[in-house]
Amino acid sequence: MSSIRSNTMSGPGYPPTKDESPHWLERQIGQLHQLFARYMQARAQPGNEARDDRAKSAARSEFTAMLDSTLHAIAAHDGITACVATFEGLVLAQAGALPDFEALAAVSEDSFRNAMRGGDTIALGPVEQMVIIGAEHKLALFRIGGLVLGILSPRRTPLATTLSR
Repeated sequence: MSSIRSNTMSGPGYPPTKDESPHWLERQIGQLHQLFARYMQARAQPGNEARDDRAKSAARSEFTAMLDSTLHAIAAHDGITACVATFEGLVLAQAGALPDFEALAAVSEDSFRNAMRGGDTIALGPVEQMVIIGAEHKLALFRIGGLVLGILSPRRTPLATTLSR
């Protein structure tokens, strides 16, 4: 994952430099990736149905609790308007103040889907994050497994600084 910090690379395959600690949002997204992978692994395990259901339920609960906690923590930062997690355009979790989270979910999902198609066309590789900057607001988008995480803020909000802690 490319860093939201300017002029640096971090995330899987890009360890932090020795004088640089991981960015708060990068840590949260990294943990969400791990929990999502654990949930998907639990879903794929064959065996005892009752035990599997408990394992799947526990993995899903752990992931959704972390997702909800992360969204609320993001939205609590000054300068963040709203945050949404979507799957196939549907709102899975939301936080912040916005009159229409469904619209934010749809824009997030459609924008990311289009970027992925374009990324394939120009050989970017899998798109992991993007930022859309409008005249008044900006929307930062992150891919977490099959989900899209969208963060809406006023255009002038310095997201890298705002979400660093």
